[in-house]
Amino acid sequence: MAVERSATASASSISKLSRFQKIVLGWDYLRLLRESGKKHVGEGLKHVKSTFDSVEEYIGVFEPLILEELKAQIVQGKDEEEATDWQRGAVATCQEADEFHKLSLAVLDDFREDVSENDLLLLSMEKFQEGEAPKPYAFALVDHRGGKETLTVLTYFCGGVKQLDSMKADSSPRLLKMLLSSKPGESFVWILKVTAIGTHARKQSNLEVYFIFVLRPLVLSG
Repeated sequence: MAVERSATASASSISKLSRFQKIVLGWDYLRLLRESGKKHVGEGLKHVKSTFDSVEEYIGVFEPLILEELKAQIVQGKDEEEATDWQRGAVATCQEADEFHKLSLAVLDDFREDVSENDLLLLSMEKFQEGEAPKPYAFALVDHRGGKETLTVLTYFCGGVKQLDSMKADSSPRLLKMLLSSKPGESFVWILKVTAIGTHARKQSNLEVYFIFVLRPLVLSG
């Protein structure tokens, strides 16, 4: 029985992580930058309720806050790009699994050593140039560092998730072009390290656990 519970918990954790990855990898980097410029500097913090009737209600309130926090971190990282160089990589393999695509990239060892699992990268067919329309681009997550000069990244080319309740991905011509351009043995991509998102992934995955084991007992005892 303990083994079954452990397996169920593990599957649930993987499902939550997969959900988080689909949401983040479907974001449009340039759109995030544009939207951040439209926000009013004088906006105060939004009121967040302190009592919840269900774990679904709790997640519905705090998941968007975690995602907004991550968006702000990504935009903030834009100001640090001057210290981060674009790196070139060659697409060695491209494999589809559970709606994701895993790309194995041949990169310089110096760059491979500089990134870690759950680092968010920006992939583009060409480096971004001021005043020029960008080529296809997409976010990617470092899945693992392979052997010498090899880096495996996770991508989600199905589209952007706009409604968190349904998790339906709206198709994106930009992401489709990126997929079609990622030809093993033929394609090169430019890579930019954006930020680390491991902390936000753990926050999102632990929302349900926190509600069940911390908040709900406090409510019941009160």
